[in-house]
Amino acid sequence: MSAFPETPAKLLAKMAARGATCEDDVAWAKFAELYAPVMRAYFLSESGVTPTEADDLVQDLFVRLVNVIRTGGYDPVKSRFRTFLVSVMRH
Repeated sequence: MSAFPETPAKLLAKMAARGATCEDDVAWAKFAELYAPVMRAYFLSESGVTPTEADDLVQDLFVRLVNVIRTGGYDPVKSRFRTFLVSVMRH
């Protein structure tokens, strides 16, 4: 699996903000740039899916992450973001 990038706390805060602003869009685009390749590699190596299926799983995961992150489902006090992300990817 590809190495997980560092996730800036400011980026996570912008992603967690409610409302649709240009800044939110930029934050989620940056997140996608950082993490989509990692998620895709994870699904390809751990799930044995085709590249097309991996891409679909990444899209589904982004939808779930928007909901989880915006509803406070990630707590940086409890775990690092990469630990949280792997947990979400496994379920």
